[in-house]
Amino acid sequence: MKFNFETNIFITIISLLIIGYFIYNGLKIYKVFPKKKFYIWVVLRFLAITCIILSLMKVSLVLESNKTTTIFLVDRSKSLLKNKTEIEEYIDNQIQNKKRKDKIGVISFGKDAMIDVPISENLDKVKFETQPNQNFTNIKNALEFSMNHFPEKDNKRLVLITDGKENIDNYDKIVDKLKENNINLVIYNQNINSDKDAQLKKMYIPNNIHINEKIPVTITVNSNFNGDGIFHLFSENKEILNRKLNIKNGSNEFEFRIDSNPKYTNLKGEIDFKSDTNSKNNTITKTITLKDTPRVLLIGDYEDTKNINNLIKSMDLEYESYSAKQVNKSIDYLSKFSEILLVNVSYDEMDKEFEKNLDTVVKENGSSLIAVGGEKAFALGGYKDTNIEKMLPVQCEMKGNKKHPNTGLVLVIDCSGSMEDSSNGIKKIEMAKEAAIKSVNILDKDDYVGVLAFSDKLEWVVPFQKVESKEKIKNDIGLLSSKGGTLIIPALNKTEDILKKSNTKVKHIILLSDGQAEKDGYEFILNKFKEDKITLSTVAVGNDSDKNVLNNMSDQTNGRSYIATNLYDIPKIFAKETYIATKKYLNNKKFKPVVVNESDILKDTDIPDLYGYTGAGIKKNANLILKSDKDDPILASWNYGIGKVIAFTSDLNGKWSRDWIESSYFEDTWRNVINYSFNDNNIDLDIRQYGLVVDVFVDSTKSNLKSEVSINGEDYSDDIELDEASIGKFKGSFTLDNTGDYSINIKLKDNDKVLKNETRIIHLDYSPEYDVGKRDDLDLFYDADSINGDVDVFKVPIKNKNRAVRELSFILLPIALCLFIADIGVRRML
Repeated sequence: MKFNFETNIFITIISLLIIGYFIYNGLKIYKVFPKKKFYIWVVLRFLAITCIILSLMKVSLVLESNKTTTIFLVDRSKSLLKNKTEIEEYIDNQIQNKKRKDKIGVISFGKDAMIDVPISENLDKVKFETQPNQNFTNIKNALEFSMNHFPEKDNKRLVLITDGKENIDNYDKIVDKLKENNINLVIYNQNINSDKDAQLKKMYIPNNIHINEKIPVTITVNSNFNGDGIFHLFSENKEILNRKLNIKNGSNEFEFRIDSNPKYTNLKGEIDFKSDTNSKNNTITKTITLKDTPRVLLIGDYEDTKNINNLIKSMDLEYESYSAKQVNKSIDYLSKFSEILLVNVSYDEMDKEFEKNLDTVVKENGSSLIAVGGEKAFALGGYKDTNIEKMLPVQCEMKGNKKHPNTGLVLVIDCSGSMEDSSNGIKKIEMAKEAAIKSVNILDKDDYVGVLAFSDKLEWVVPFQKVESKEKIKNDIGLLSSKGGTLIIPALNKTEDILKKSNTKVKHIILLSDGQAEKDGYEFILNKFKEDKITLSTVAVGNDSDKNVLNNMSDQTNGRSYIATNLYDIPKIFAKETYIATKKYLNNKKFKPVVVNESDILKDTDIPDLYGYTGAGIKKNANLILKSDKDDPILASWNYGIGKVIAFTSDLNGKWSRDWIESSYFEDTWRNVINYSFNDNNIDLDIRQYGLVVDVFVDSTKSNLKSEVSINGEDYSDDIELDEASIGKFKGSFTLDNTGDYSINIKLKDNDKVLKNETRIIHLDYSPEYDVGKRDDLDLFYDADSINGDVDVFKVPIKNKNRAVRELSFILLPIALCLFIADIGVRRML
């Protein structure tokens, strides 16, 4: 405990005046007061004046805390991964030496900081459970995070256990902040392993390469030893360059040249040294852009794509063709293509990562998408409410008050005991409920629906009714339960009684069963179905179902048969079958398309007939080019982000488009479609990557523009606006979030209109934790105590103690007032 006070000339002058007045007054009173009373008055007045002067000097009481909180701040980045157990044991040994009332906490950090052990007085052992991002080290962020976790009144000791490999920020600005917060920093500097290590630090290849020119390849190899090795350069896993290297301790630079090749888009450099003990920093990948080589990706089954495939081949375009399940789904691969065609591909065939990356390359990178119809696309293909539908200029739900036949649909669902069986934790009966709900959602308010549950008994879970309250119907479907045996014929008889009385134009049944029922006796009821124009489709669930019986029933009634080997397929089958059965979305009828808006794609000429299409609705702001005789969209386009998207709701396999395929109109129109979709708005730009830091430079010939950059990686996206360094020249930088591939889209904009855009792919192949010789100067913390593993942390002196300061004016002034009152009393007693 100690006292603090402050003084200045003003306070000194006031104090001297008060003391002078006191002496003057004392000399006058000395002759009047009796001696004893005079001494009492002097003491009282002196004490009062002293209190006033001390208040003016802002005298304060300083109390130092006798409690200490120690936080161990542990570097858990990859460069210290193998030290994890050693550090745990070190902290366990240290905490045995702490004082009883002292508190301890443990915080781990890499790129981010996380609390491993909350601050507590009682701690025996430490085990790291958190998982900070170990690819990076951000000491500055970790120190700031720790500062906010100390108890306010305790002394603060922060034990930083690290190798000093800061690779995101710099911590020189944090030094003074630690001192301001009375934090006593103790550094336990972990020794960096001295094993031999060679690192492929840089591989520079120009961004824009023209065909038939030599490509310069410059590499930088950092090493902590001298040695001989090999540099390999691969393109799509094929070696295209192999050179011997001789490196010295330090930084080494080499330059090579390779012939350009349209296939050289992804180049991977790799070094190989026998003495190298760390292979994790030996590889760098570069994606380069070959000018004047637009590429097309064709996705679909052979029967659907063969006609457009032949056309693209005749156009001398570079293209690749795959089925939906074979195509590479990575953003790196998809970004290679100027144009992507989805030809009669159902949503179920698309991987979720493919869907996400397709959205990115169109919206952010400017690739074009052409969606071609068929019986597996649009509404029939399950596009409704998916990201695919969001991208298209048409929506699955049809618009307008078109005259469509209303539907009477009865869902006949097996509810025998076997439907209680499950696969991967999912019960058959639950998937049947979801399937029934899917069908109800598709129906319109003019349609009718009923749900009949059958086992060895029959129950109308949803009595046959108009679809007016979907929510109530779906709630009733939730009451489906499984019990009993399997009898199909009584259920079909009951359904026939209902549907033959219905005045709906379409009368359809979807029958779902997972087991064996009557083997024969169906002829009578199936003939009744034919007489009443009732169609029946069947869904066989699993291998135990009687597939032959079910298939025969659907064949005889002009329905369709399905086999669901995967329970998750049941709702998809019901949805597809409902779309087909309602005859609203599948239009198998000859018609002549009508040109709505002439465009670069087609003119108003004599367009051949089409024989069908999948119904859809045109979206607001989309460009309707071609429509059906029912005003449904056949060909439409719009911009999605910075990419072009075209939808053709008929097919290209010849079932609906046979007159087109057989005429020159097909070739003329689809050449225009493909050429129209190519995006050639390239920008003069330069991208320079230094590990995880990326610099972007954009050069424009126009003023009053702005430039934006969109960065997209796995689970990461960001947008930045570049600074205009001079007229028409922009620059900016950003930091990558993690290792992996990143799509970088650069736009030049006039207000909100995109004038030009270009996309590049960059890669961060390994964590900067593996940089050779990377170490920051921990001596920046000039006030810190450096220790080794043998030093008792709790005996390191606390230099900056936490102090509580209390100014004493709040008590000195009342005392002065009381003393003056006593002073007056003494004088009145005379």
